[in-house]
Amino acid sequence: MMENNTKLLLTITAVTEGLTGAALIVVPEIVISLLLNVTFAEPAGVIVAKLAGAMLLSLAFVCWLYRSASRGAVGIIAGMLFYNSAAIVLLFYAWSDGFGGIALWPVLLVHIGLAFWCTRQVFFSTTTK
Repeated sequence: MMENNTKLLLTITAVTEGLTGAALIVVPEIVISLLLNVTFAEPAGVIVAKLAGAMLLSLAFVCWLYRSASRGAVGIIAGMLFYNSAAIVLLFYAWSDGFGGIALWPVLLVHIGLAFWCTRQVFFSTTTK
């Protein structure tokens, strides 16, 4: 059961982060506007957003490759736990600083859910260790 749970977690993570990463590379202005409700035209900021998109695609690729691994997946999931926790903190920080687009709270809730799921898999699963 936990092995299927690990596969599902890594598959969902790969798809969501992959789509977000691709969107950041192709249309960073739209993604940032939806997330933070700001216009985004600074050339350096666009490059950084595209770089973040490439990073998300890298995470998606690794999650996709390890989704069927019976061993070793715990390291990937622990890394995703760190990423999701950092995303939660940064998104709360953005909200507390007055930023917030239509996608902020749904994205925040997704990261909270994924962080909880990662925590369960890392600390309470016997098949991923």
